[in-house]
Amino acid sequence: MAFNLNGTHVLQKVLLCLKMENLDFIFRPVIENFIDLSMDQNGLCLIKKVVAKIKDKEDLMEEVGIILTENAVSLV
Repeated sequence: MAFNLNGTHVLQKVLLCLKMENLDFIFRPVIENFIDLSMDQNGLCLIKKVVAKIKDKEDLMEEVGIILTENAVSLV
């Protein structure tokens, strides 16, 4: 869904509508597929929204930081 323009819009709306504690079903797959999503225009839009939403969740932000650090060269 995250690689599709319409699917990305649906996921972004879900991020806005649901409470933080109910969003793990989106956060987990996005973090697990972070690199693949970041290479796709629609996936990257979703990553931006997810990172903005989880900025206060230290455990998830730490995972994102590790992924970025380990893959910095391939992401550039």
